[in-house]
Amino acid sequence: MPDGRKYFDATLLPQGTQIVGRATKPDGTEIPTFSYVQNDQQGYADVKWGTAITDLDPNAGGESGECFFADGSNFSSNGGGGAGAIAAAFGVPTEDSVASGVVIATYLDSTAVPAKCQSVVKGDVRLISYDGRFAMAFTQLDVHNYESIASEMASKFTEMDGWSINWGGGAASDGDSTTVNVRLFKRGNTNTRVFLLKRTDHGGIGMNVSSAYLLYVPNVDYLRIREDMRQVKREREAQTVAEQKKREQPDLQKIQ
Repeated sequence: MPDGRKYFDATLLPQGTQIVGRATKPDGTEIPTFSYVQNDQQGYADVKWGTAITDLDPNAGGESGECFFADGSNFSSNGGGGAGAIAAAFGVPTEDSVASGVVIATYLDSTAVPAKCQSVVKGDVRLISYDGRFAMAFTQLDVHNYESIASEMASKFTEMDGWSINWGGGAASDGDSTTVNVRLFKRGNTNTRVFLLKRTDHGGIGMNVSSAYLLYVPNVDYLRIREDMRQVKREREAQTVAEQKKREQPDLQKIQ
């Protein structure tokens, strides 16, 4: 690479994602990477990754709205809301609602995620399937222990990345907004992603309320869901172009 990094066993997948088997810094130091390999046999809560959701619960329910965007007790088994936390981990984009040139509100684009989710509760963990197979484990933490949990994770796992996503605000929000801080870790020598998520709802001066969560996702499932999100975006863009051409057609006929 131009900056001196070296990539080994690099594969460019058809959808444009690059998977790197091993990477080093210019001085030869290893750079932790995820790969497109399912090598985590542990799963979560004694459930193996890829287990059919119907094997866990024949009546498992929910769609993408519940899996990525739901709030309240419907999402977290111990009663806390998890709205947007998983969406932030998957990089779901935000959209502005604009009227007369003024941003009324900013929201998470729920249409960016395909409706392929179902979920069941096991203890205090929500087991989430994608395309009928167990692909994510989500649970709420005691936010008062957030700093000690973050420190413990940093000592136990390899920290990979971090970012934040914001929505809310705007002229119609009365100043209310939400921030989710995302910290990404690698689970041991596996290709499982572990996200530490802290959601803070801002309601004015001194009105901040926080919640914390853990999300486990094998990288192979993470990349598959991200690619489905990109496909949804491509289809929406193609539909927009087709609709624009259809609107223009009558005028072109008049010219003819």
